[in-house]
Amino acid sequence: MTRLYRRRALGAALIGAVMFGTLAVAMPASADNTQNYFASPGTVNSSDPYVFRCNQYGVAGWCMVSSQDLGIAPLNPGLPGENYYPMDKTLMRFSKDGLKWSAPSVVSDEKYMRVKSGNKVALAKHMWAPAVRRVGLDTDNYGQQYLYVPGLTNANNKYSSRIFATTWQGNPTYNPFYNPPNFTQPNGDPGVKEVTGAPAGLYMSDPDVFSDATNWQTDTSKDYLLWADGDAGNCGGLSMRRMTSWHTIQSFTDPATAQVKVTGFPTAWNCTPAGSANPHPYFEGASLYNLSNFRWTSTEGKPGKYTMVFAVKPKTVPAECRSAVGETNSSFEAIAYATSNTVTGPYAYQGIIMCGSTTEWTNQASLMEVKGANGEWRLVLVYHDGKNPGSNGNARNRQVHAECLYTVDGKFIKTMRSEGIAKLDGTKEWCLKNEHIRALRSVSTGKFVSSKSDGLAATASYIGPWEQFAMTQSTSNDLRINSRNGSKWVSSDRNNGKIIADRTSVGDWEKFTPVKVAGSSDIYRFKDSQGKYWQVQSGGAIKAGSTNPSANDQSYWFVIEYLTY
Repeated sequence: MTRLYRRRALGAALIGAVMFGTLAVAMPASADNTQNYFASPGTVNSSDPYVFRCNQYGVAGWCMVSSQDLGIAPLNPGLPGENYYPMDKTLMRFSKDGLKWSAPSVVSDEKYMRVKSGNKVALAKHMWAPAVRRVGLDTDNYGQQYLYVPGLTNANNKYSSRIFATTWQGNPTYNPFYNPPNFTQPNGDPGVKEVTGAPAGLYMSDPDVFSDATNWQTDTSKDYLLWADGDAGNCGGLSMRRMTSWHTIQSFTDPATAQVKVTGFPTAWNCTPAGSANPHPYFEGASLYNLSNFRWTSTEGKPGKYTMVFAVKPKTVPAECRSAVGETNSSFEAIAYATSNTVTGPYAYQGIIMCGSTTEWTNQASLMEVKGANGEWRLVLVYHDGKNPGSNGNARNRQVHAECLYTVDGKFIKTMRSEGIAKLDGTKEWCLKNEHIRALRSVSTGKFVSSKSDGLAATASYIGPWEQFAMTQSTSNDLRINSRNGSKWVSSDRNNGKIIADRTSVGDWEKFTPVKVAGSSDIYRFKDSQGKYWQVQSGGAIKAGSTNPSANDQSYWFVIEYLTY
């Protein structure tokens, strides 16, 4: 059960009403996303998305690099060079608004990397999760960009993965990073550089470059390289080191000195040996953020100072991911986050942002921001999912998707695999095309109001898609409520008193008045156009009840959870 604890205003669009919220709760995932392939026109495979602000062709927007499943069966399963996710290209896309994306371009491939690195990169189809560090203001045309891609140095040793870097600047008529034989880059061709400074033979994959500089867009003096230092077979974790150039890090000899410590994981998840100085489950694919650098605003507070988003593989199904609470009941990789007051940690595990898929073992995510219906910046989780169950014989065909991400009380609440944020043509989906998204909790039952086919009911333990409502209000008796479930207006039913989301237009029956409970600063009732108040029945169903309910009857009381403003 959540607790009441502080005042929250409904916002400028809701005139004359002030309501109170509750502590953040989890939002469960729905079925795996099989609808809109965000940023993947057609059937282009894409995985391990990494999104960053950029400027292409004089237009400021977003760029995304990703890996690409080849759609073939795993290579050499069970052998020292096994590869369950064969891929040999890095893709890049551009979007001016983060909604509609260009077709992908190949910005690097394995043969190019092998030649330009002096044959250090083995032809092992192991070009996994990429990252980019872009240097330049949003208004700069193109800027300087550094691409980081992992690759094996020995095709017969899956633990020979290292990180390779290349740089590009200038006219984007040419594919960034990818240097055709007859094209010389304006700053000279630097080739493909192996990132050096780590001990020989150390596993390095899934890179991210994070800037801790105040002027992070142009200052590289406080850049850090973050990487995965193992795989599930050896309970790998994450490591971090200060960068001394775009392809070197501060030298170290003891791998333990570079490891990132994350505390607070459920002990049942851990795969490290008993007595380990740094106990943890297998986690990988991390991206690090200082969310104060985002234009997205939240009066509910942002996690951090430093917020690390990563994929984690629990050994058992997490309690918050079980089917009993409407989740996927999956122990495949979830997206989780941890926070710290210092860039190098230690970090404190804060929880799961998205539960594991029912079909795909892996996950990896990146954060970006797009504009919602009222022009405010909204936070978005970009991630991948796949249609295959992950057994050895199945080809991988992962796709990229995106979901709205909310915070309450400075904490992320779990998002779900749903319709996504936009269609392929860039048309906004429900979570972006509506203002003032809320959830309602019944004070009498402690449950959240869910939009069901037979009427609203206060029966949900978690906030999911059916527990999201868009609320707008122009006068004290003109509160309009739209449900994410079918994008229908909530109405006080004319026949049997049900409160039900089934209307495609708004009339008197779809307008309500929020009324503060006398003597309370944080509890409200909702009155329909006939003067009847919403009441939670014994089974949780909500109906239009009395026109004059008892002041102490909590079956009429509701609290609002503010997901956007």
